[in-house]
Amino acid sequence: MSATSGVDTMPRPEKPPFEPRVRLIHQGGLRGGSGLPQMLEALAQAPEYQLSIYGFGPEEARLRDQIIRLGLQDRVFLMGAVPFEELWLPIAEAHI
Repeated sequence: MSATSGVDTMPRPEKPPFEPRVRLIHQGGLRGGSGLPQMLEALAQAPEYQLSIYGFGPEEARLRDQIIRLGLQDRVFLMGAVPFEELWLPIAEAHI
């Protein structure tokens, strides 16, 4: 933010084109109730989407196994824990 105007002046990257895939992002704990297992099942039927998952938790191994079982390794990425202040760029580059 500009100290004088109070306006956010952080540069914003352009959104990438939807080709070859629409970029989705999830940030949060990898635990029950996240909806991620259902999201992965849906993504298995929608090859035009990719998903980057930021976070960690007790469901990580189960999600990793599901990604492999569904053959999503080239479209779903477990990125691990990232400090919140470093998430602005991945969020800005995502479509949804």
